[in-house]
Amino acid sequence: VDAGTVKAAAKPAETSVAPPAPSYSRTLNIAQVRAGWENFLTFFRKKSAMLASQLSMAEVGSVKEDRLELRFSPSEEASMQLVTKPEASKSIQDALREHFQANLQVRFDIDEAKPANGSGKEKQPAVDPKDLVKQSPRLKSLLAKVDGEIIGIKKVDD
Repeated sequence: VDAGTVKAAAKPAETSVAPPAPSYSRTLNIAQVRAGWENFLTFFRKKSAMLASQLSMAEVGSVKEDRLELRFSPSEEASMQLVTKPEASKSIQDALREHFQANLQVRFDIDEAKPANGSGKEKQPAVDPKDLVKQSPRLKSLLAKVDGEIIGIKKVDD
């Protein structure tokens, strides 16, 4: 019985020590990050499809002293709110470091220079996400598979 007590007391000490975070000496510039951004999103999608989809709304803004700035347009503020949650932000930063093999830190910002929902232009009719789901069996199936919902619609320019 005493051996079991000693063993149980020693076990928590072994599991409470976290492995040290990897340290990289590589420094990246904006061109390297932009060139690898789509590959990073593909890599990160395997870890968190939801967060990767939110990051795809962002634009790589700058890289200075290992600090990556990702910018969201004002209309994509909901996506930014999701990725700035502490657990999400840590997951993104860890994946960035792993993928780019650099000690990157990430910062999120709203790009006020971008128009919010086409301001300054004639307003286009909004598309109701619920109507899209009703009209598209494929979209309905995809949402059911990921237990998701549409939080925004982004127009993709060719």
